[in-house]
Amino acid sequence: MVGLTARLKYYGVWTLTEGACILTGLGYNGVDPSTGRVSWDRLSNIDPWGVELAQNARGYLASWNINTSNWLRNYVYLRVTPRGKKPGFRASLITFGTSALWHGFHPGYYMSFVFASFVQTVAKNYRRYLRPFFLNPATGLPTQSKRFYDILSLFVTQLTFSFATAPFLVLSFSGSLQVWSRMYFYPFFGIAISMVIFNSPVKGLLKQALDQRQAKTGVKMVRSASQDSLASRDPILGLSSDPQRDFSEIMSEMKTEMSKKA
Repeated sequence: MVGLTARLKYYGVWTLTEGACILTGLGYNGVDPSTGRVSWDRLSNIDPWGVELAQNARGYLASWNINTSNWLRNYVYLRVTPRGKKPGFRASLITFGTSALWHGFHPGYYMSFVFASFVQTVAKNYRRYLRPFFLNPATGLPTQSKRFYDILSLFVTQLTFSFATAPFLVLSFSGSLQVWSRMYFYPFFGIAISMVIFNSPVKGLLKQALDQRQAKTGVKMVRSASQDSLASRDPILGLSSDPQRDFSEIMSEMKTEMSKKA
């Protein structure tokens, strides 16, 4: 309840700020071509339901302080990752460390964000190597048993982040340790065991089982470009991955406009 109470003030402030931006026109985000509806979410910074009902670290973090999270992802998380490779623990640790420095110098910030980097890394492994067992390998749709996975994921995610954010509220080192000790450091054990598992042969066995499960369907699942990859077609760090293609598209649009006016 302490965490929820603390989050409510952020929900209120960010929602009021977003409303002010919409009133001034800064929130305008174009028109949806399929529905014709005007979008005003350019400066939306919080998704309360996304936070409170998050089933994994990715969903939780993507719904909280959205614009700052996007900035950190584009300018830190992806930037410290070699092109063509997926971000790992190093990228997560540097990103969360940057966020802690951004907030200030209280020890509680660093305790929360450094621990969150471990949480994100472990959660990513569960999502990559365990979650697919609850999806239909041929269609990618949820199986009947996935509801139980979702409920357990929701429960674990909320408890873990409630623990992780406690030092963010307490700020002092001794006070944060005291709060964590009152909760018996319960997530530390889960994180430690999970990291051992995913750095052992178990990870290879899970991957092998997933590959065999997929092979039985005779359908090859093609992954789209990940948001966590510089190989994505979307511009990263403000730079296009294919400037020549973009230049050609611009010239084509200019010629079309000129021909219409002529």
